[in-house]
Amino acid sequence: MSSQSTNTSSYTGSCHCGLTKYVINLPLPPSTAHTRPPPPAICIRKCNCTTCQNLPFFHIRLSHAPSQFTLLSPLTLPLPLQIALQAACFDYICFSKNIHWHFCLVCGVRCFAHIGEGEMQNPPSEVKEFGLGE
Repeated sequence: MSSQSTNTSSYTGSCHCGLTKYVINLPLPPSTAHTRPPPPAICIRKCNCTTCQNLPFFHIRLSHAPSQFTLLSPLTLPLPLQIALQAACFDYICFSKNIHWHFCLVCGVRCFAHIGEGEMQNPPSEVKEFGLGE
């Protein structure tokens, strides 16, 4: 019997103008040929909250966001521009100040959100190798 393993695929995304760029690594479930259903690896859902009703779209909730989501820019801007546009990825806080929607200062597109407190971390070494990090 073969073991059930998950494959991970990387997907890039951005806002409409391209200032905000990111990469997500999604664990995809194993083939449906297995006799037992795989454990849930990812949650994709349609939200019906008052915020999302105005822009109907699906959410992807990563099982371990700190290791599966990497913000590439505006962190990739030269340092003087990083300082000048530090708020280029604005934070709209809603629902009892618990949910943070980050959107682009230039085009206004909401790219990602997080619940509760979050922190910026240095880009992983593979991002820096390709000249995408600081």
